[in-house]
Amino acid sequence: MTATVRIQTVEGLVFAADGRARDEQLKEVKNDCQKIFPIHGSPIAYAVYGMAGIGNEGTPDIIVDVCQELANFNRDQKRNISDLVAYGNKMTLPVYRSLLKAKNSGLLEKYPGDLEPGQRDPTVFHVWLLGYANGMPIEVDVRLSHRNQRLYKPVAIKQQLWLGYPPKTLGSGEVHNLLYRSDDERLARFRRAMPSRQEDLTILEAVEVAANYIKACDSDEGREVDPRLCPGIGGRIHIATITPLSGFQWAKGYEPT
Repeated sequence: MTATVRIQTVEGLVFAADGRARDEQLKEVKNDCQKIFPIHGSPIAYAVYGMAGIGNEGTPDIIVDVCQELANFNRDQKRNISDLVAYGNKMTLPVYRSLLKAKNSGLLEKYPGDLEPGQRDPTVFHVWLLGYANGMPIEVDVRLSHRNQRLYKPVAIKQQLWLGYPPKTLGSGEVHNLLYRSDDERLARFRRAMPSRQEDLTILEAVEVAANYIKACDSDEGREVDPRLCPGIGGRIHIATITPLSGFQWAKGYEPT
């Protein structure tokens, strides 16, 4: 499980994630996993959700390293990204081709994946891109999936962004609803007073809001509220801010290890 938070303010964007990751057998846990990455030279970042290291069941070997493939692609690209949907499709194609090659050669026994709510086919992974293209804020979700072991090309779709509060979250929906749509006392310590106007939310306040959502998931109260998802959320929180002028920067105190 992963928790990510995306918040748009007048000053810029906030992108946060937890640091917990598990192996395919859900046994070995890492708490310092980096899930958000900059596209250097552009006011854009991306996060990976799902199967980041793909191999065969019951073995520790990674056959296709999704994060490394994405990093290799982004290192070699020009930095003037005007169409983030097209870029999202393009940046995930090398992973798609590597998976096809590994499966067709017999090195990879089968494509992994989880069946998400509202989807007909198992999802291998998502890549979220968040930032500014042509000076405008934009978020794009790229999904790679398969049906009956037939791998589909990645599909990038522009997502809706809104200004201010509540944030966009991926993680525990139960925690989200109690935190932002109720006055439930169990999560009171993770709330903060919000400005009356959405445009008055500062980027520093948004950093605090993002961190508090992840902390709420990674708490005794969060695990009580959502015992299915919250135990998989935690570890070191890392948070980035993205602005048209300053680009990508790690928020102070929330840098990855």
